[in-house]
Amino acid sequence: MKMMLRVLTMVCCMSSAGAGYPAHVLFSDSFDRPDNVNISASTDGMGGLLSPLVYVEIGDEVIFPIVSGTGKSNPGLTNIENNQLHLADGPNASTLFLDHNFIDSELLAAGGMRIGFKIVSNNGTLTGIDSFVGFGVGNTLEECQNIWFDYNGVGFRGRVNNYAGTSDFWVGWSPAAGGTIQVYKNGPTSEGGENYDAATNVVLSGNDRLELELYFDSFQAGSTVTAIVLWNSEIVAVDSFAWDYDNANYIGINARQNNQGYTVDDLEIAAIYNDRAQRPVPPDGATGLVPEDVILVWNKGKDAQGNPNSAIAQHYLYMIDGEPNFVGVSPIVVPDTED
Repeated sequence: MKMMLRVLTMVCCMSSAGAGYPAHVLFSDSFDRPDNVNISASTDGMGGLLSPLVYVEIGDEVIFPIVSGTGKSNPGLTNIENNQLHLADGPNASTLFLDHNFIDSELLAAGGMRIGFKIVSNNGTLTGIDSFVGFGVGNTLEECQNIWFDYNGVGFRGRVNNYAGTSDFWVGWSPAAGGTIQVYKNGPTSEGGENYDAATNVVLSGNDRLELELYFDSFQAGSTVTAIVLWNSEIVAVDSFAWDYDNANYIGINARQNNQGYTVDDLEIAAIYNDRAQRPVPPDGATGLVPEDVILVWNKGKDAQGNPNSAIAQHYLYMIDGEPNFVGVSPIVVPDTED
């Protein structure tokens, strides 16, 4: 895989793995539910704090009525089959969005979010740059409701030399150039936005995970967002953008291919911290904690209340099996170190 790392923001000291640490899963979907061309007909497989949510399918006649001349109807392009989500399942495109504005308090408190899904397979034969599967953030509800297939009009992504895109930041995989991670910021460069290939020769191996991490301190228009694109947990691009509108962060999903399109799975949208130390201290009685996620803080030469005490020269921290905050964790001892 050939990667072109774009570093346009203040992100530094970054490892090859994802930078974020989980806070709360807001919405997840395993798509483990009965086959249906209406993917919201059942809420089986949905989870997270916001569950259940509704997918609005633009272009599926089950959800969007046939309107003569609009090109916005083709039943079954988006469907649940064999406990997975099928997109562009036919010679056309899928365009859908989650009916929720992702500006939740949990996101602001954490300062970040991660969106991602598995791309299980590419079941078509088209290999041009306008064959793709991905998702975009920063859309308004009005934009989502009036969206078109990207090939035929303004979509979440846009189309080079033809149409703008509505998403403030869109990322997707395309079979072009042996497999390409595409980025579109407010559509293609040709239409006033910016688009580039973050990585090429990205061959699908099956169950590959495409993710986007965002870090921010506001959902106000013009405020800066750091964007990190990951493929199978490896960073392929670091970029930045600004929200176009106040408090507008609908997530759009789209795909274009022939034959049976794409199969995707395990969608997850989570609040994340960009630093483990940002995490709040678990409350007394909390259970089910993951040991590596817990932050232990202590001060040498101070008592438990933070008062100076020179007699305290060495500290031992015990995570005791059976103690309410650390059930199932073996005791550890941390010796003193020099300041």
